[in-house]
Amino acid sequence: MRAPASLTIGVAFALLATAACGNGRADRERELAMAERVSEQLTSEFADSVSGTDRPAQTPLPSPQYAAAAADAAERGVDLEAPVAARRPESVEACPAPAVDGSGFRQLWVSPLPVALNAPPTYTLAQRMTRVVGRDTMSATIESGIDKMWFSRSTTEFAYHDDGEWNVTSHCDDMVAGMHVHFDAAVKRGAAYRRGVSASYRLPSGAYLVVHAEFHDMPSQAAALYALRTVQFRSVW
Repeated sequence: MRAPASLTIGVAFALLATAACGNGRADRERELAMAERVSEQLTSEFADSVSGTDRPAQTPLPSPQYAAAAADAAERGVDLEAPVAARRPESVEACPAPAVDGSGFRQLWVSPLPVALNAPPTYTLAQRMTRVVGRDTMSATIESGIDKMWFSRSTTEFAYHDDGEWNVTSHCDDMVAGMHVHFDAAVKRGAAYRRGVSASYRLPSGAYLVVHAEFHDMPSQAAALYALRTVQFRSVW
């Protein structure tokens, strides 16, 4: 049974005192050397007793920099305390439609495409490309800050599961405006804070209305998954 730390430390001090009071110089040197060895051993045993199984080692308080990084990671859905293998950025489920309050959304026409949707009021039409003769090149982008949704017509589905830049976290099929739609919810590879949504609307002509979108957080991703289920077609091309 190991002696209490207070007792063993007292023994070390006693040895040091005895060594200091010895008669001969050689005796004093030997006793001092022995006292130093005992003191080192006791110090090591005391450290082991603190960090051993009898008493868990104390965890140092996190630095302000770590606390700020942990708070930022939490907003992005990453737990810094979790094992590396378990750090999986969260993403909104593609289905069912997220519970979003769309009462403040407004209708936005994605010109020149004959398509409109109810989007958050911060979205505006940022870029568009008209049809080139002989080529189906109409496309448009709507943006809200760094969040954006790109619309185009394609002969293939071209969802995010076909794009190596995205890690699809969930996918599903749904019906919107009488058309079959495939939704992907995803996280961008190498940029875990970027969430994504892709939607492929199967048009009666056999082509697709394709939407690729990316967002800075999960609420914006959820709002897009809601908005993309309000798409209306002025005409089908």
